[in-house]
Amino acid sequence: DNFYRDGRNELPEFTAAAEATLTCRAFVIASSNIPDSTFPFYSNDPALQQAYEDMGLTPGAWSFEPLTLDMRGDILNGLRHALLGCREGDVVEAYMTYNMAYGDINFSTIPKESPVAYFFTVNSVE
Repeated sequence: DNFYRDGRNELPEFTAAAEATLTCRAFVIASSNIPDSTFPFYSNDPALQQAYEDMGLTPGAWSFEPLTLDMRGDILNGLRHALLGCREGDVVEAYMTYNMAYGDINFSTIPKESPVAYFFTVNSVE
């Protein structure tokens, strides 16, 4: 979303050996318009914390702190590909077929073989 901003090339780049913190919203892709009419199945965006709690999430049940991802760890294949080359401060949309995301298993509230979208901001890169 902000690839051509001034000074981007001087910021830390996400490489195959990097670790980053992200603020994200994750959606199951359906026939509706994202994000206008679909609520994310997961988010750590503090702007949505109250909405999740209003829907019944127990306060403190999950963290709304930035998510730390290590490329050497176990992360979604689609996120791994989307993050390579990103820089601190990038705003990214990553659309994944089911085999790039959770595969053909039911994962939490996500039906098997569902495509997903992750909208995220790269907060920091180390």
